[in-house]
Amino acid sequence: MSQRLLRVLPLLLVLALTTPRTVRAGQVRVSLSGTSFSPSTISLNLGDQVAWVWVSGTHSVTSGTTGSTTGDGRFNSGAAPFTGARFSWKSSVAGAVPYYCIPHFSFGMTGTLNVAASGVPVSDFRISEVYFDPAGKSFVEIANLGAAAGNLGQYRLAVTNASTGSVLPLVDIGVAASGGRVVVHLNESGTNTQTDLYLPAVTLTRTGSAALFMPNTVAPSLTADMMVDFVQWGAAGQPNEGTANGLTYWTTGTFVNTPADGHSIEFCGTGQQRGMGFWEQHPPSPGNADCSTPNVTSTWGRLKSLYR
Repeated sequence: MSQRLLRVLPLLLVLALTTPRTVRAGQVRVSLSGTSFSPSTISLNLGDQVAWVWVSGTHSVTSGTTGSTTGDGRFNSGAAPFTGARFSWKSSVAGAVPYYCIPHFSFGMTGTLNVAASGVPVSDFRISEVYFDPAGKSFVEIANLGAAAGNLGQYRLAVTNASTGSVLPLVDIGVAASGGRVVVHLNESGTNTQTDLYLPAVTLTRTGSAALFMPNTVAPSLTADMMVDFVQWGAAGQPNEGTANGLTYWTTGTFVNTPADGHSIEFCGTGQQRGMGFWEQHPPSPGNADCSTPNVTSTWGRLKSLYR
């Protein structure tokens, strides 16, 4: 191997780890109750995810216009007969996507997803801070980096149970646009509010991963179409790494360094960025942004000047 190539390889590695991944996947929410979807018509972007949450009654979410039990085959929850059921779909086609409720089709319970190529303001939930407390009271913070308010109710956080995750405990969790934050306290009890949630039976590990998934009881196992965000620290190969890599949310083999005691890892990128290069260590600041400086995308020229 030439000496020139040996000098260039470190630059290529740094460039690979710091170049932003520009994959975006926003989220929208629809509630089901009575004989209506609320809202019945929503706009979203190609690749965005839709969450349907049953507030009351027996309903289905079935794509198409026929009222049949199968629909057009794009998605079908089947009739879920209980309050609290959830279903999700990741948009895979642009244009108008009609859907209906099988039991209430004759009552006019129909909806439409207007899927645009891009440009629709939606919520964009991200894992924004992770704090491991050796004493046990750790937390994972989730921020809305999107341009529209969102509802985090019934999403799933996978830190110790990588196959099904732990359901966030409220049906409705409103999160403001452009930086609204919710703190999920782990191994700790408390009163759940719109900004602070508690999962007393869930613990965090010094080396591990955290993944956020869409609400879904119809298909409770976590799948790639349900993943919203991912981070791993301390070592590569943590649960859900492969799924995140397949979505280009993360790069296999990369990880955030384990923070020193008394420090958290915090995402300091933008809504257009993903990956280990946008995480920093800070004293924990649940509910607040604490990034010292915004990340600057590294260019080839800048890297050459750094490594001369």
